[in-house]
Amino acid sequence: MKKKAMRKKSAASNKTRIELRFDNDVAEKVQSLADQVGVSVNQLMQGMARWMIQYGIVGEPRKGDAEGQVMNHEQEGCVWFGKESRFFEAWELKEMEPYGPEVTEGEWGKGEL
Repeated sequence: MKKKAMRKKSAASNKTRIELRFDNDVAEKVQSLADQVGVSVNQLMQGMARWMIQYGIVGEPRKGDAEGQVMNHEQEGCVWFGKESRFFEAWELKEMEPYGPEVTEGEWGKGEL
């Protein structure tokens, strides 16, 4: 059984410490990227984690029938990042106005990986 990452939470802070272990080459590249961007590794990882949470989908991406369509196939132990494609019916577009997506009736949203 895999060990869970160790988590420590300070009583006076709203931050939680999570320890990660990287292969040496990965750690060097992460540090290099953070240096190039001008942020700390912690800031870089925080931003990446927020992005990962927003765009992580449990499963495997599958190509749909329409060009550019990406669908999700639920698969335990797998994750991909992006957005599933979504076909909007005319009545759904009417309900979303004026806040809905910028698509026209019958247009497929393009999934992105």
